[in-house]
Amino acid sequence: MIPSVFVVMEALPLTPNGKLDRKSLPMPGRRLEQTEYTPPRNAAEVLAAGLFAEALGVDRVGINDNFFELGGHSLLALRLVDKLSGALGRKVSLPQFLTHATVAGIVEWSRSNASESASTQQIVLRSRPDAKQALLFMPTMLGLGSTYGKLAQKLEFPGEVLSCRLPGVEPGEAALDRIEDIAEYCRHSLIKPEHDEWSLIGWSFGGVVAYDVARQMQDAGLNVRQVILVDSLLPKTAADLSSLTEEDFDLALRLELGSELVDNLNIRAILPMFRAHHAAMTRYLGGGYCGEVTEIRTGASEKRLGRAGASALRPVHDGEINLVRLAGDHYSILARENLDVLAGAIDEILSKPKIERAPQSGESRRSMS
Repeated sequence: MIPSVFVVMEALPLTPNGKLDRKSLPMPGRRLEQTEYTPPRNAAEVLAAGLFAEALGVDRVGINDNFFELGGHSLLALRLVDKLSGALGRKVSLPQFLTHATVAGIVEWSRSNASESASTQQIVLRSRPDAKQALLFMPTMLGLGSTYGKLAQKLEFPGEVLSCRLPGVEPGEAALDRIEDIAEYCRHSLIKPEHDEWSLIGWSFGGVVAYDVARQMQDAGLNVRQVILVDSLLPKTAADLSSLTEEDFDLALRLELGSELVDNLNIRAILPMFRAHHAAMTRYLGGGYCGEVTEIRTGASEKRLGRAGASALRPVHDGEINLVRLAGDHYSILARENLDVLAGAIDEILSKPKIERAPQSGESRRSMS
């Protein structure tokens, strides 16, 4: 096996007997992607910061440092949430930690009311407090926005990058089963008054949600710059999941989240939300948005559509459609080794000037009903 981390030393530490002193060897370091260090401001943040540092094996963690950007992973997170629950006096679930993965975020969440409004489900994937632009990532069919965290960090986009989680992730929450309702939820969760221009993006199911959020924002008179669908398929081309078994669902989760995390999830509890979201997608008719849309399509999906250059959106969208082709398949496009290519494609799309097109008569509403 090849070590994942190397530590360069001028000399090896030795015991008085001249043998290697293993206890004096430094811990292998991670590549820390910390923000400017901000110390804890209260007792709760001191406790949480200590637990973060202990889990990550580092000397200190600032209150705005993201757990996953510091080298954390799902297995470490599972161990950390139990300790945080005891320290903060409130049960911290893994989905909540994925949403609030900084010391400041998890402490603030622990002090909030038990019943949270949609706005508290917002996930800041990359903070730019003074930015006027925002890039909004729509949640996946599993209701998660944290899936896009590593991709967001690779983007050169100058604005703030946000996502959210959907109802149904936590026990006792009812999942939404209409794309229009899911889009409205995301719109209310993600639109901030300090921004004046938005671009929307989503992978798979999230791309369908992004399209309807754009329609709703257009109808509200908000400035949508770009809509990006990453390997999204509309109902005519979506897979039939009516007979999806728990075993098939388990496999799909492992492809998206990784085996470490899935081993600790209650598949039976999450499957109803997944089915509700898929049913919402199969019933969605689309149409009504007249702005520019870019489809990022994998080679495998193009084969499924039947021909090169085919658009899954064309049957319902009369506006400008751009097509970007990337290698891979539906899942590998988000694999860690492919994120640089995907991020580069997204940055190139977002850097292009906005195409202004006046809505035609009746286009500000759904074109199919």
